[in-house]
Amino acid sequence: MTKLSVQGLKPSGGGSIGSALGFERLNDEDVLRKLVLANFMIDFKKKLVLADATYNGQTHASTPIYTFNEQSPLAIKYKFPLSITAYQVLDKLFLTPEAKVAFTEGLDLPPFAKPILDSTDYGTITIDVKVSLRNKPVPTRPYVPAP
Repeated sequence: MTKLSVQGLKPSGGGSIGSALGFERLNDEDVLRKLVLANFMIDFKKKLVLADATYNGQTHASTPIYTFNEQSPLAIKYKFPLSITAYQVLDKLFLTPEAKVAFTEGLDLPPFAKPILDSTDYGTITIDVKVSLRNKPVPTRPYVPAP
């Protein structure tokens, strides 16, 4: 995570700008289809993981990708003068309707894939934040897929 915004002592969101996850598939006509999810953000208020979804030559900014459950409550510890740690586990990651469209259209999935997209639990996200000094700054430039 490269960014953390806080309201009181409860984060309202966070993200990993500059990161990307690419999917490729040869469709039934042997045409390569692609979907890229990039610049991930977590909205704790709405319980959504968002990302820029690029498919069919268009980028759909801040597309809701997963819904989630807070498996463990957020544990924030502060120690004077400047030591902050935070830990939380998010589970029950399921695709949103918008993400199902991105996967189906972007990868040209066959109809039998829909029930799989509907029922697959995509695992957990573990948030483990520790404050430390860095030799060089974390990149903050968003990932942009090549055309």
